[in-house]
Amino acid sequence: MNVQVTPNSQQNVRYDPRALVCARALVQLEGGPATEHMTYDLSAGGVRLCGLPKAKPGDRLSLLLHLPTLSVQAVGRLLRVTGGEYRPEFALQFEDMNADGEDAIQDAVLDALVNAGRRSLLVLRGKHDLQWQNWEWLKPLSPISSVVATPLEALQHLEKNDISVAIVGRPQGGPRLPDWGQAIPTLAWRAIDRAGRLWSTDLGS
Repeated sequence: MNVQVTPNSQQNVRYDPRALVCARALVQLEGGPATEHMTYDLSAGGVRLCGLPKAKPGDRLSLLLHLPTLSVQAVGRLLRVTGGEYRPEFALQFEDMNADGEDAIQDAVLDALVNAGRRSLLVLRGKHDLQWQNWEWLKPLSPISSVVATPLEALQHLEKNDISVAIVGRPQGGPRLPDWGQAIPTLAWRAIDRAGRLWSTDLGS
């Protein structure tokens, strides 16, 4: 897995309030395939996301950001791709963001700051799912994550928390992704690959 790294001197400086917002982002280079990622550092000026994009630093990308209450379309410049094979991440700086988009992002950031202890991401993985030892990229999301090992635990956390995204492994004896999506269609049910990208049946992956 090739990871491109830009020097620290080129990293952007954002002065807007930023927070760990539970949001998915569909990222696409013009004419290229779209990839979906979890955000973990969002502000009106830019965003950091988990995983590897199918783009290189300097590319201009379109972004569909699924905030907890609404979706925002944006354009961003890919500043850098960092991390190793097991914890890749990348950063985008927004360009030409309209006022409505800025307001929506700021509202989501402020809400996340006020409710910093809220668990809004469910991670369902089996205790014996050895593949998960490679997915270190999930660590930035741990403050907002409820990690469970069985379908029963998952249902209990869904009842107690305002979960908006669920990332599913292959829990022992439990249903796989399509079954969960059909059972509780109000949530965004996703699985991940080793590059930290999300996938689901409705993305055609």
